[in-house]
Amino acid sequence: MDSLLLFLGDILSNLLSGNSSKSVFMRWVERTVVAVVIMLITLVLFQMFDN
Repeated sequence: MDSLLLFLGDILSNLLSGNSSKSVFMRWVERTVVAVVIMLITLVLFQMFDN
């Protein structure tokens, strides 16, 4: 879980710094990964509070 958070932090800092040397494709990949991870986290939290 910690490594996942570190990975997310890396991606978020890259998005926030607006690294323009990245290709458009890589930016979309990052956005997709972030969206999927956020959905997974909300699902996990939902399951935890549901029980």
